[in-house]
Amino acid sequence: MDTWTATTPKRTVGYLALLRLDDGRVFVSGGLGAGGADVPRPVGDTEVYDPVQDRWRATAAAPASHARGAAIVLRDGRVLLTGGLFDARAADLYDVGTDSWIGAAAMREGRQGHQAVLLGDGSVLVLGGRGPLPVHSVERYDPGRNLWQPLRDLATERSGFTATRAADDRIVVVGGFASEHAAGSGEVYQPCAR
Repeated sequence: MDTWTATTPKRTVGYLALLRLDDGRVFVSGGLGAGGADVPRPVGDTEVYDPVQDRWRATAAAPASHARGAAIVLRDGRVLLTGGLFDARAADLYDVGTDSWIGAAAMREGRQGHQAVLLGDGSVLVLGGRGPLPVHSVERYDPGRNLWQPLRDLATERSGFTATRAADDRIVVVGGFASEHAAGSGEVYQPCAR
């Protein structure tokens, strides 16, 4: 089958976090809604899409809008949302089983347009992005201790890039924007063991 099919409409629009949950459903959070005078307003709405039933289900709203933030599913199945346009240091945890949110410790540096990567040990690397300017910094989140730890900065400041974990736990980072120009370069980071 080589076709695209429209889903039923959802409520939240723009700059979303989109993740596949362990049970095959799709988690969507954040976004921007229409505000007055063409000014977007933050949306903390969260929905889960069931592709088998083609149905969206509203869930508990996130405590903060993470529009242009990053999201990752943790090893225990919870979802971590970080940063974004409106509360750039915020981090929140969503428990899929109980449909509830708790605030996580705030990141050390505010960011949007960044990436979050799950490491083999269950911790999360959050890297790059933008504050008022592109960000070099990298932080590691320990979900068991609810702590952020600063790590070695990226060699190139970047936002809007891609990052993934290789089989050996190294992080491959490519592209994005540095200041006002495209960052065509890539870099590889080897995190140290905790």
